[in-house]
Amino acid sequence: MTHALTIAAGQSSTWLEKLGEHGLQLAGGPREVHIRLAPDSRLTHYRLLGPSGPPELADRLTVEIGAGASYEQRMLAAPAGQFRSEQTIRLHGRGASATLGAACVALPQTQLDLDIRVIHDADDTVSEQRINVLGADRGKASAQVETQVPPGRHGIRANQLLRAMQPDGKAVIALRPRLSILSDDVVCRHGATTSALREDELHYLRSRGIPRDEAVVMLSEAFLRQILPDDEKGEGEVHGLIEQVLALALQREPEVVHEA
Repeated sequence: MTHALTIAAGQSSTWLEKLGEHGLQLAGGPREVHIRLAPDSRLTHYRLLGPSGPPELADRLTVEIGAGASYEQRMLAAPAGQFRSEQTIRLHGRGASATLGAACVALPQTQLDLDIRVIHDADDTVSEQRINVLGADRGKASAQVETQVPPGRHGIRANQLLRAMQPDGKAVIALRPRLSILSDDVVCRHGATTSALREDELHYLRSRGIPRDEAVVMLSEAFLRQILPDDEKGEGEVHGLIEQVLALALQREPEVVHEA
């Protein structure tokens, strides 16, 4: 199945894409999604996937960004089984920008794979990718992000930061940041870190009477929320779905959302 979305020149839009239990059941081959941003347009793209959806999901996303246009993706993914997302984000107009923030949870006996390419086809383009992966016992996840700058490009800025946290140290997580830089006039940074929970943070919470299990959940939630900006609270439906997915992923009661 193929879906196409075009944002007209000078327009701004928000798209809430409900994957898994919140929307289309993805069965069979990958679901194709094509997005085109005309010059000076803007799209904020939410992609939400919770753990009560189908056991196998496949997704292929292509984004083309015109001159002066801006694309921002905010993903929260905690799949029930296997989930693979392949994304190609192409900045083909001068002054285009792309931002990807993904908060992912590899639940027990599940596998989550992100394969993302960002291609700077025009001068003075900017991209940033921040991915936080939380690994539960026997969960598996991989995040491969490649930034490409072809020859002859100028004024490119690109940043990658991939982070993984394992509360119990039993997940299998692979982070692969990559830069393919064939031009000189660029400022590009990339990094990847994997860590356990900090004992001093656990001690601080437990010294205030919080049980260890609850403290682990609190720190795990804080790690994921670093990728989810606070302004979602201004979007009633978006905020409500984010709270549902987080609650399912962390096995806690969802926050009650009151509409104004």
